[in-house]
Amino acid sequence: MKMNKLTFFNQKYLGIFIFALILLSHLPPLNAQSHPYQETSHRHDEYNAWAIRLAGGTGVFMGDIKQNPLLPSSTPKNEWRFGGSLGLEYRLSPVLSLKGQALFTQLAGTKTKNGNYFDATAIESTLSLGLYPVNLFSLNNGRIAEFYFFGGVGLVNFDAKLFDLTNE
Repeated sequence: MKMNKLTFFNQKYLGIFIFALILLSHLPPLNAQSHPYQETSHRHDEYNAWAIRLAGGTGVFMGDIKQNPLLPSSTPKNEWRFGGSLGLEYRLSPVLSLKGQALFTQLAGTKTKNGNYFDATAIESTLSLGLYPVNLFSLNNGRIAEFYFFGGVGLVNFDAKLFDLTNE
């Protein structure tokens, strides 16, 4: 039986990956603001206007070429893939911000009933404007949650290749 290199890698390091995710989920949150917002002023010297975000996780395809309707499967082809993103946000004021984001992920799907599978790569970039509506009324930084809206434009390059399972 020929073992796929990706399947071997994922079986060997899946426990380490899950442990790292659990460890990262228990780290204290990072806050881009060095000082709380002030009620009397909107100047950037009272808070840090920049935020950098780095994220990673699994890329899961939710389409027609998929073994299970919700979760990725590992057989006959491994559908588990990794993706990551990098974001940069600049707070123009406590109410408005400008945000750019780049995302790279790989996707895979298998459908044994149809006898095919695919591998894909997706690269996405977005530029958006954010609105923090609660800050219109109060700049109190002691809130439990912060609500925001983002709207903008983006581009996606999706490169997929379809394969036949019977030719393996």
